[in-house]
Amino acid sequence: MKWALCLFLSIYVNQTWAVGQSNPSTSPTLEAPNPEETKRLRQVEESLSQLKKDIFDSKLALKGLQDAVLRGTLSGSKGLVDFSNQAEGLFRLQEAEFFLNDQLIYQVNTKTSATKLANKQRVFDDTLPPGEHRLKVRLSYLGTDKSLYSAISDFKNDRFSVEAEEVFTIDYGKTSAVLIKALDKGYFKSKFSERLYIDVQVVQDWSAQAPE
Repeated sequence: MKWALCLFLSIYVNQTWAVGQSNPSTSPTLEAPNPEETKRLRQVEESLSQLKKDIFDSKLALKGLQDAVLRGTLSGSKGLVDFSNQAEGLFRLQEAEFFLNDQLIYQVNTKTSATKLANKQRVFDDTLPPGEHRLKVRLSYLGTDKSLYSAISDFKNDRFSVEAEEVFTIDYGKTSAVLIKALDKGYFKSKFSERLYIDVQVVQDWSAQAPE
């Protein structure tokens, strides 16, 4: 009885396989991907990636805010502006003007006032609303006679001016610290009038200090 059942199953399987081979249209076929569906899937993947990035950034901001609250340093948005005069030598600073959002915040003129600007001095320390702010600096120097070379000594008492602008952003509760450096490019600069320049660095944190 068992051998008869096995024989029947073997004949049935062989016949089913032969029918499938003789009628290929019944075999499963792979359809070509739909370009529209592929495009939508790609857009969904990009949206998910951006959402993950936004969530990660929000977690970082929340962590920073939590740390600031725990340290007791959260007291509104704030701006710090420090000035470092590193161009003294063959040049002598005569006048300096600092503008924030087109408003004069600090001014020194050694020609008309006895006040002198220290080699490093804070020119602004106050609260600022969140958003973008524009800082502008104007510096005026006089040439000195400290050089041993007559070609450079000829520039004594000549006036040299240099300006710089910087746009920086302050987030709510954070401090943006700006360091303005007046620098001399050195003897190897071909034109004496091009040696002065201004470097601006900006650091933003929950309790930032001006960079060194």
